[in-house]
Amino acid sequence: MKIIIGQPRLEQQLLQLEAELKQHPEVDVLLFPEGYLNQNVEEASRLAAVYGTMIVSGHRRLDERPKDRAIIINKAGETVLEKAKYTAAEVVKEQDDHKHIVM
Repeated sequence: MKIIIGQPRLEQQLLQLEAELKQHPEVDVLLFPEGYLNQNVEEASRLAAVYGTMIVSGHRRLDERPKDRAIIINKAGETVLEKAKYTAAEVVKEQDDHKHIVM
């Protein structure tokens, strides 16, 4: 399994995310921590499907408390885990690739 762990600058769009996906098509999982996606979950889902890469990141739901959320989007662009920060850990298993991610 090939993983990229990045520490991108916060931005309004997902330019850094897309650049990493374009530069590294062989990667299975891209991890951009701590709220990088902001309100761009739909765009991140689209990019995950286009590039066939699982995305693990965070985003915010400004109308909820706690607003900070963790998210896993599979390579098909589907959200397979979305949970509030500081809640109990959960395991996600992707059947095709036998990947296990604990958040």
